Amino acid sequence: MAERPLSRRPRRRPLLGLLLGATLLLGVELGARLLTGPPMVPVVVRMPDGSEGLFEGEPLRPKLTEHAEWWPAAPKDPARPRIVMLGGSSLAGPPHDARLAANQLAELLQAEVVNLGIGGMDSGHLLAELPGVRALEPDLVVVYSGHNDLGNAVFSQRFGEPGAVALARARQVLGHSRVFELLEATWRGQEEKQVVVQWDSRDMALGEAEKDAVLADFERRMDALLDGLVEIGAPVLLSTVVSNAFFPSVHWECPERLAELGVRPSRTAILPLTEVDPLAVTQARQAEPCRDLDQVAARLLWASDRSQASAMLIDLRDRDPKPLRASSRVNRQLRSLVRPGVRLVDAAQAFQEAGQGVEPPRWFRDPVHFSEDGNRALAVLLAREAAIVLGLPAPQAELPAVPALDATACLSERCPRGAGRPPPRRGG
Repeated sequence: MAERPLSRRPRRRPLLGLLLGATLLLGVELGARLLTGPPMVPVVVRMPDGSEGLFEGEPLRPKLTEHAEWWPAAPKDPARPRIVMLGGSSLAGPPHDARLAANQLAELLQAEVVNLGIGGMDSGHLLAELPGVRALEPDLVVVYSGHNDLGNAVFSQRFGEPGAVALARARQVLGHSRVFELLEATWRGQEEKQVVVQWDSRDMALGEAEKDAVLADFERRMDALLDGLVEIGAPVLLSTVVSNAFFPSVHWECPERLAELGVRPSRTAILPLTEVDPLAVTQARQAEPCRDLDQVAARLLWASDRSQASAMLIDLRDRDPKPLRASSRVNRQLRSLVRPGVRLVDAAQAFQEAGQGVEPPRWFRDPVHFSEDGNRALAVLLAREAAIVLGLPAPQAELPAVPALDATACLSERCPRGAGRPPPRRGG
């Protein structure tokens, strides 16, 4: 008796099920994109006493002492433009410190400047400053922010839980899906930020997945911040951010190998390399690659090949596993956020041009905070653009001079006695 041929129909059912499932998922994704925009996790900023928000009362008054010090005591003078500055510790300082970029900007433009910059403030904190900005009725708002979103993630243990790490890694694969974004926002819920950022002593390195997650939040919050400022009606100057590329990472990869070469690792200074043998560094890098050795090699290469040395230093900063300094990606995000009512001040490009490849190291007193010359440089760049926006005469001021750089010398204000100490600083 002949055998009946096997039917092929059952084999089609799994394929049909997969096709239907894919079609359903595609339909849900398209529907989500049509009906919703990219979700943003809501942020609530809390004071140390547990109260919500940075301002209170009617008329509105700041809760923070740092804000109150700059808050105008008199009504706004119609004949004098009022500029409000938003940012973190790069801008922060007391009103009596004439070296601050805020005070130098006020002098250059003969304007009133209200500096709301406070150490540790990231994009989530800046959103909470919108009510204060609105109450101040500014003629111009300056935004300088980009270091603290990643920096706070390094020290706040945001990715200390396995679930947060898993979500960040899932984002790398599914981050372009609106459905995933909605599920992620639902899972995370409301994010609470303390006004005084609590840094955990167990600072942690960030992988690329964690960086991507932080910078996705940063871009959406900065986008919302700029929309809010434009709605207030004042023009905005959005600055790219700068940092010291010569400063090594605080995350040492091979400190014992540096010690063998006579290099003492330091978190607080760019120590001299005058006694280091370049050939020994080359051999050590060939034997086993290490980010710390690359940093030393870039400084040794500066005198003979500045272009290559600059590229190495910038790449090392961009790949820093403990990114206290904003990467090139952050500045690309900031440049992409320009819109009607928002004018770009490309401080990063201007600083790198002044330093012939990277930001002048002596324009900083540490990885991100400005020296006196750095404050002056930022103030001049802001004043030039602010004068155009406000219809004021162009300021008669130039960027500070940048002396010839010996990249193997100590490039910090905190130098060992007699070891490559930089010359005394100029005033202004």
